[in-house]
Amino acid sequence: MKYSNTILTDDNFDEEIEKLSEIIGIHFNNYDGFTEKLSDSFSCQTHEKGFEEWIMSGVYPSAGSACGDAYQKGYLAYEFGNGFAIFKFEILL
Repeated sequence: MKYSNTILTDDNFDEEIEKLSEIIGIHFNNYDGFTEKLSDSFSCQTHEKGFEEWIMSGVYPSAGSACGDAYQKGYLAYEFGNGFAIFKFEILL
């Protein structure tokens, strides 16, 4: 199930992206772009709220960390009626 059937336009874009960012818990400043089609590098998973969430990520060591910390970094995409809104994320593992 896609996130929304709403067609994003200049008139509703900011409002819809801000609403999505609140729902997924990722600040809207992490919005990274909009595309009609995702690359094959993304894979689909289900968000805890029940809609599709597309992810592309990897695990990377923390630069200069003596503790051996690692981060999962990547992108999450959510499908609208006319494409995908993409957000970047970074999580300390």
